Amino acid sequence: MKDWKIKEQYGLNFHADFFNLFNRHVFGDNNGAYATEPTFGQPGFGEVGAQVNNPRVIQFGLKVKW
Repeated sequence: MKDWKIKEQYGLNFHADFFNLFNRHVFGDNNGAYATEPTFGQPGFGEVGAQVNNPRVIQFGLKVKW
């Protein structure tokens, strides 16, 4: 967040919000079905179920105060 005074009665405010800034991935399991997991050499072996967390989100804001 950064505040600037333009004149005595005017101001400018800039802010930035970052969520998952480095875009780290958290992968889910394959529904916990360990008894039915595909074996080596079979279709579906080594597949990841889904991504559990959210992707990177960046938000900028600019506010003029008078």
